[in-house]
Amino acid sequence: MASKELIRKVAEANDIVSVIGSYVQLTRAGAEFRALSPFTTERTPSFYVMPSKQAFYCFSSQQGGDVFRFLQLYENLTFPEALKKLADRVGIRLDEEAITPEMAAKDRHRRRIRALQTAARDWFHLLLLRSQDAAPARDYLKGRGIDIEIAKRWKLGYAPANRRAFFQWARENKFGDQVLIDGGLAQPKKNGSGIYPHFQHRLMFPINNDYGETVAFSGRVLSPDQQGGKYVNSPETIIFEKSKMFFGLDRSKQPILKAGRAILCEGQLDFISAFEAGVTNMVAPLGTAFTDGQARLLARQTNEVLICFDADRAGQSATSKAFAKLAPAGISVRVVPMPTGEDPDSLIRKGGADAFRQVVDQAEDYFDFLIRIRGGASPTATIAQRVELASELARQAALVPDAILRGALLQNLSTRLGVPVDQLAAAVQKEVQVTRTRQAAKTQAKQPVETPGSHVMKTFCRLLLTSVSAREWVHKHAELATLNDIAEAGLARLLCAADIDPSTASSVSAFLAELSDEQQNAIGRLLVEPGPASEENLGPDREAQLAMACWIALRRKSLENRIAECQGRLARLSPDSPEIFDLLTLSLTLETQLRELPTISGLQNE
Repeated sequence: MASKELIRKVAEANDIVSVIGSYVQLTRAGAEFRALSPFTTERTPSFYVMPSKQAFYCFSSQQGGDVFRFLQLYENLTFPEALKKLADRVGIRLDEEAITPEMAAKDRHRRRIRALQTAARDWFHLLLLRSQDAAPARDYLKGRGIDIEIAKRWKLGYAPANRRAFFQWARENKFGDQVLIDGGLAQPKKNGSGIYPHFQHRLMFPINNDYGETVAFSGRVLSPDQQGGKYVNSPETIIFEKSKMFFGLDRSKQPILKAGRAILCEGQLDFISAFEAGVTNMVAPLGTAFTDGQARLLARQTNEVLICFDADRAGQSATSKAFAKLAPAGISVRVVPMPTGEDPDSLIRKGGADAFRQVVDQAEDYFDFLIRIRGGASPTATIAQRVELASELARQAALVPDAILRGALLQNLSTRLGVPVDQLAAAVQKEVQVTRTRQAAKTQAKQPVETPGSHVMKTFCRLLLTSVSAREWVHKHAELATLNDIAEAGLARLLCAADIDPSTASSVSAFLAELSDEQQNAIGRLLVEPGPASEENLGPDREAQLAMACWIALRRKSLENRIAECQGRLARLSPDSPEIFDLLTLSLTLETQLRELPTISGLQNE
């Protein structure tokens, strides 16, 4: 079975609504389905799924395509991996010939990077257990209450200070320099004379994906004079995207679902200590910067997060930054009042799991936390201090997407601060509008370069994707070289040359599999974005007529562009140039062709 035929078979067996609906809560809206974007944080649904075209498009992230593309984006998969997963879902056996050489090469490289992470994890772990050089790492763990059995359960490791040992291990396991670089375990020297290990003399924490596979590492310093940060993570690779992962979520996902809430701590050792003590609904970001991607990931597991950061000023600042990401994702946030100078690990070592649980049970609403640390509710607070705090709280409250919850929150804040609720509501509404304006500007700046801009070009491309009769008319009557003179015609040229059958969505899926991400995004938008009412339910004859009308308008645009080019060249020539006669003749010929084009009403090219 040919590759395209198998792709079509898998696509036909996997309804896009069923597949996406298993990841995202879809709501029917007429002939389509809508949802909040799974790729960005938003308040108004901009994610559309069209069952009739087996396509999706996310207007906020500017990404779209078919069922394979969704899985690639959502689970960070290659196309072969998405194809296999969907084939397994419906019991279709994949033949080797279904994968093109290019796909197979990418898949082999990805699997090689995964093998590298697994092999490195096991080697680092062996060094921690047996190497004399790892004594500082073992001593550090012992001082933090982590015994050898816990280290084994978490596959903790040691990256040696000796570069030769690392490179000898890599050679023995046949990992070349480029694989080490692509896998984030080595970096090229600035002078180009070779590579050096990314991790040296560090305690190593494996970072796993949702399936428990090691995809990266976080390394902690073991000497106060070491270069680099206290913790250094692997650079991002084809299997590791730091902004969309947590340490330990592969183990804590089920406990979080069972508890109905997640406890967000700062570091890996906090996580391990709490987990080993029986507090298993924990999660730890990879570094201090909490991201939109991590907020969306947590929102799939729970709607409540308890932030458990240090009580110092840096911890308070990190708490506010995490709230700014969690709240727009629809997550209710509370803050655990950690004793000064303590973290979950130190608290558990001193007083056991119960001491930590008692503090967790005292978690307060985020806004109560903010009022407490700012002192705005104190009887001694001045009016100016209360007004300043009210402004800050309004900015934060504007991040809460649920209008009813936001209203109740404002009532509480009004009572606590002694500020009229209508004034708080006005301030919040102003902040909401500012946020929307910023998001709109951000979205506008991300417009994909391949998306055709004019109404005519959009209509023409949409017909090439969805109408058999339109494609037949174009292939029979259109001179495709015309498109070479139109700047935005790249996608149209691609669609004209494509071997697709618009009557079957699976044929379009097989075509999309060969395209770049940007091209898939543009086509996904064309399929989902509604056209004018005049384009709906035309029937084959009218679709062919509309294709002809579009072509005439595009032919007109092409001639106008060529005439303008001729006139520009003429203006730059000297009066005695031998090219003048040829250019004048060409310009007159083009103008004659332009006049002879029929006039089509109802189509605007701009």
